[in-house]
Amino acid sequence: MLILQTSLEELHVAEEEMRQQHETIVIAQQAVVVAHQQYQQLFDLAPDEHLVTDSHGVIQEANQAAAALLTRSQEYLIGKPLAVFVSREERRAFRRHLATLATALRPQTWEGHPRPRGQQPFAAELTVAAIPDPQGEGMRLLSGCSAISQSARGPRRPSARPMKS
Repeated sequence: MLILQTSLEELHVAEEEMRQQHETIVIAQQAVVVAHQQYQQLFDLAPDEHLVTDSHGVIQEANQAAAALLTRSQEYLIGKPLAVFVSREERRAFRRHLATLATALRPQTWEGHPRPRGQQPFAAELTVAAIPDPQGEGMRLLSGCSAISQSARGPRRPSARPMKS
């Protein structure tokens, strides 16, 4: 009987420890959810244009500024290849440069002429950094895009240049 009572007490102690561990995990999970929401808001409301794509350039996330620049809703951009927003004349070169990003050690810059649907192309600079995909499925590309005004470009700067290492 004593052995049974001792075993029962040990089970109660183990149960209490598991409850405490569960509470700790729930609190940690809630903190992660709150932090994720804050960073998502920071991403969405950033004044600069930001995109996240897979290694093939398919848009996975776009903030509000990027959606406005490309004249599309954030929801519409998800799942679209970034190349469709590049002028036809530069699309092949853009795809070639995109293919080299997964092995780049530093952020790369590409100047080109995005063309939102129904709009004229405009001069823009895209800075892209490759990071490992959180699910272990290759690389993700983090991109910052900004329109370049003609006055900021200066007279000698070419209209497009390949990505730099």
